[in-house]
Amino acid sequence: MFDTGIGDEREHSSSFLYLSVPLYALREILFAIRARDWTRVNATIQESRRTLGGCRETIRVEIWYGYRIDGRHYAGRLIRDRVLWGVKKVIDRYSLGTNVAAWVNPADPNESYLPSGIGYFEPLLIAIVDIGVLVVLVGIPATIIASYFHR
Repeated sequence: MFDTGIGDEREHSSSFLYLSVPLYALREILFAIRARDWTRVNATIQESRRTLGGCRETIRVEIWYGYRIDGRHYAGRLIRDRVLWGVKKVIDRYSLGTNVAAWVNPADPNESYLPSGIGYFEPLLIAIVDIGVLVVLVGIPATIIASYFHR
């Protein structure tokens, strides 16, 4: 196959307020919308893995896949962060050597989309909680500062 250059480092630390979870979900939604009219190709899973995250870390799933267009080999990568469930299902779905459908941008064969199969409930919930926490983190100092100047 080909060398993905991933290496053996499989640790992934959590992001601030788990912001990566809704951001990766939003990125996938936008890719799915753009890829609706792209060319469907057969791809082969080159590597499928999750990080060694613990109870206070997000868990990242990374899927590397390869496909051919006009005799040239291309590679794509799917990344999604999770806090709760769903990673094992994706790893099982995209196990090494599995043939899958991917969508490739006909104008740029380096750009491709592979659906993760992970739902959007958790990223939406985390985004709502993140916004609430940010409002509190910004609101408390702003209230203290405003009350100081209104004396």
